Formats: sequence, structure tokens, C-alpha cells
Amino acid sequence: MQYRSRPLREFDHFPRAKIFAWAIVSVCFAALAVQLFRLTVVQHARYLAQARENLYVTKRLSYPRGNIIDRQGVLLATNEKTYALTFNPYGMKDPTAREAIAKLGLTESELPEARIDEILATRPRWTRHTLVESAPLERVLPMLERPRDFPGVRVEMGYSRAYAMPEEFAHVVGYTSSIQPNEKKLFPRPRYLPDDKVGRTGLEQRYQEMLAGQPGRERLMRDARGARLDDPELLASSEPGKNLYLTMDARLQRRAMELLRGEKGTIILMEADSGGVLVMASSPTYDPLNPAREETLGMPSGYMNLATRGAYAPGSTMKIVGAAALLRAGADPQRRIACDGNFHLPGWSRAFHCAVRSGHGAVSLAAAIKESCNVYFYEAGNEIGSGPLLEMARDFGFEQLTGIDLPGERAPKLCAVENPGPGETTNLWIGQGSMLATPLQVARAYAGLATGSLPTPHVVSAVGYSDGKREEVSLPRKLLNVPASDREMIIGGLWRVVNEPGGTAYKAGIPREWDVVGKTGTAENPQGSNDAWFAGFYPRTNPTHVFVVHIESTDKHGGEVAGPIAKELIGAFLHPADEAGAPANDVPSGALAQVP
Repeated sequence: MQYRSRPLREFDHFPRAKIFAWAIVSVCFAALAVQLFRLTVVQHARYLAQARENLYVTKRLSYPRGNIIDRQGVLLATNEKTYALTFNPYGMKDPTAREAIAKLGLTESELPEARIDEILATRPRWTRHTLVESAPLERVLPMLERPRDFPGVRVEMGYSRAYAMPEEFAHVVGYTSSIQPNEKKLFPRPRYLPDDKVGRTGLEQRYQEMLAGQPGRERLMRDARGARLDDPELLASSEPGKNLYLTMDARLQRRAMELLRGEKGTIILMEADSGGVLVMASSPTYDPLNPAREETLGMPSGYMNLATRGAYAPGSTMKIVGAAALLRAGADPQRRIACDGNFHLPGWSRAFHCAVRSGHGAVSLAAAIKESCNVYFYEAGNEIGSGPLLEMARDFGFEQLTGIDLPGERAPKLCAVENPGPGETTNLWIGQGSMLATPLQVARAYAGLATGSLPTPHVVSAVGYSDGKREEVSLPRKLLNVPASDREMIIGGLWRVVNEPGGTAYKAGIPREWDVVGKTGTAENPQGSNDAWFAGFYPRTNPTHVFVVHIESTDKHGGEVAGPIAKELIGAFLHPADEAGAPANDVPSGALAQVP
């Protein structure tokens, strides 16, 4: 059969399908037209604003941390202007980015090769990376003068902490360091960023929120390559941190640290009435500029503030508490107790010894304080038991936090057992056994004896604001429940300790005209050696200042070791002209002094 071709039109049997296809195409084009009209006309303003926002970058403005200033205006902590180098590899291939980083001349220790690999592998590519956290101006000048020679590199101004006397004030002022990854909840955005420094110890930690200030924000317009298109727009001004004005005296603090050189111990000098601390020296210390340093001022670095955290047997410094407890219990202060150097507790084969093994003879309460007669307190104390002693000790503020404005204070227990037996009771009456106290608790107790009320110790006297105003610190006092007559009787004994031959601090040679009263102490420690104490106040009439000296692990007594140190400290306070000179305000060059 012969095949014959037929015209194409004879096969056009689907006109409805063609119409349907054209209809779909028409609808799609109509929808596109409607959407285009909506985007370009109806919602023009909205999408124009969004497009413009894509050009803006919000930048956080750095802000200076508040200063810490001593009572004489010496800057103890301030800010040094520094510069950070950051790098953004956007739009660069890896070889170009490596070449740009190499131009900075950073050493392997500053920027390891592994860190460069990490930067180039980070996505998104426009992520900003900090290469150098803190650099001086002279190092970043080439980047500021010839920015086109350093593509992707930016110089950002910031602040680093500068300390005038870092080792001397380490335990009080503290230091700052970067926020750790696990601290994001403690220091949330946008107030804090990971590169921010926060207080770690001392006042830097305790007053972190006040010292830190508030960051500001500005908005920059940039093109796709990151170039700035217009002047920045300020969204919020940064606020510098508040200044802290201290009760402390830098000259005296430095002198106290000199007196502690080579010793492990504490020196405190405090205003008797207000509780304002002039000196709080704790040795060994550490370097806040390099906390990992193993040795500081010739000793292994020490990170504990012994004044507020060191728990020690207070020894005979507690005899002021014992004397007050005896008087409250109705003891006759004129009663004489014979001391032959030993006290024999019924049922005990071992005698409890006095500091003078040959004995003091018959002594009254005042004489027992003057000569630190243990036997007097052994016998009189056992007659009334430990209850009145522990109650009086709590009235004097022991076993309680003093409330000082420094972090980490301890309040050790007065007695390790709830109902001490006769042996423990005997030791408690001379401040030993399981009895523990901090040097600051001892200082506060002597302030209570001197004035009749317990102050709240503090090192910050006022908070300063950027407008020059100061807010003075006002802290509560607690009335000491000891009659003035009893206090005066005890103070009379303490005056004899320092100013009469036979007093345990008499050989320290403290001039009589200084009118110092005090009590020495020698406590056995777990290492088998002695802890030497000397605590007191001056002058006897209208006392102004309280002092405590505590030296760990010595083979001598409190009057021999702590007494001469106290004499030097009090002399430095009363006669500043005899000192070699006040400490210079050695703040590093470039530091920002913001003292109003």
C-alpha cells in the first residue's frame, strides 16, 4: 500500500488544550505584574527602608572603666588607651588574605599559623577576627596612616587596665580578665561582649557593675565591600564607669608591705569609729598584671587575702573578750589568783602552762591582761564555763562576717564542738584550741572595745560620677553590749601592756606619748610553730585608729615580732614627714586620669 502524506492541519484536533495553556501563561504573567506593582509601588517605602538597612552596620563604642583612687588622690587603678587589630577577609582569596596578615609583621607567638588557618576557614567570610587585643599607638600607626596598604585590617581603640602599685594593692583592688565562654549568662549581651574585661577579685570584682560603665552604639553606612559611605550616626553615648574613692592610704599601704617583706602575715590599720580601712596588707601577694607569675616580691605568689580569709587561733588577743565575759558574770576584778606557771584541771594528768613557766604570782584581772597570765584565765574561766565566753565573743562580732566590701570574706567558727569539755574550754579562754578568727574580725572587736560599738569595715568611702558628684558611703554600726565601766577597766590593762615595764609589748619601745593600748598574742599553730599577734588602738582617750599585726609561723612571741612592726606602722602614720616620701602616682604613660 502506497503511503501518502497529509496536511498538518488535518491533525489539529486539540483546540481546548491550546486555550488552556495560553490561559495558564497569561495568569502567571498577570500575577507577576501584580506582585511587581505591589513591590515597586504599594510597598515601595517599606522595601526601600529595608534595602537601606542592609547598608548599615551598628558598632559598639568602647568605654573607660572607672578609676580606683586612694584617700590622698593617688590613682591605684585607671585606664590606658590601647588599640586592637582586627581582620575581615571578605572578598579575598586565601593567598591574598595570608599576604594581608603577613604585612602586619606579627610573630608566631602573637598569631600562630593554626590561628590563621582557623580564620580563613571561618564562615561566614565577613566575620571579624581580633588579631591583637592590645597594642600601643606606635605599633598601629602604619595601619592608621596607610590603611589601603593593609586590606581587611581595622584599628579599633580600646582601654586596658593600668595599676600604679599592683603588688601592694593586689588583694584589695584585684584585677580584670576576659569573659570566659561559660560565663555568657553572667555577663549577657549587649552590655558585655566576649572580648570585654571583667573584675576577678577585690574591688574590681565587688564593684564590677559600677566600674564597668555602659557601652555606646553608632551606626555606619557601608557599601558591599565594607567601605564607609557617610559619617557615623550616634545611637547611644557610652558612659564611663563610676570612680571609687577609697579610705585607704597608698603611702601607708606601701610601708606596711615593706614591713611584711619576707613574712607571711597581715597588717590592718582602721579608723576606730567609722571602720574605714587605711591599710590592709596581706603577704604573700601576687601580680595583677600577670596573675600566673609564680613569685612576687621575693616570695611564692599568694592569692588569698589573709586579712579577710585567713582563719587563725587569735591567742591572747582574745583576752579582752574573756575579761568582758568575766566582768559580765560578776567576777571581782580586784580578786587575785595565784599563778605558779601551771594550771591543773581535775582529772587531767597534763598541766596547762602559762606563758611564763615560773609563774606570775598573785595577779588581778588588770595585771593578768598586762602580763598575759594564762593561769588567771584558765582558773577564772573554768569557774563559769565556755558559754559566757562564746556568747561574749559573738557580741564582739566573732563567728560573723564583718560586712567589708570585698568578696570572699570568711567567718570561722568559734569552737569546733557544740558542747566543749573542760580541756577545750580551758584552751578557749586563751584564744586557742579550736577557736579561729580572721585578723579583720580581731580589728573590729578592738574597735568595739575602743568606741563602744562595732563598725562595718570598708575600703570604699565614696562613689564618683561623671558629672563630678560623689555619693558618700554610710554604713551601720552595732552597739557593743559591754558597759563603759567594764570597757575602761579592760582598756586600763591594755595600756599597761604597752607602757609599763613587764607589759608584754613594753620592749617594742612604743613611745609613751603616742598613748597606744594593745594586747599581744602568741598562738600555737598546726605546723608546730607560733603565730605572733599584736592588736590595739590609739590614743587611749578618744581612740581614732585600730591596728592588728599578725605574723605566721615564727619561733618568737607576739611582743617580739608583731610589736616592733606595729610601732613602725603607727610611727609612719603619726609622723609622715619622717618617711622617705609618699609613693609617686606611677600610672603608666597614656593612662586616662578621670578624677573629677
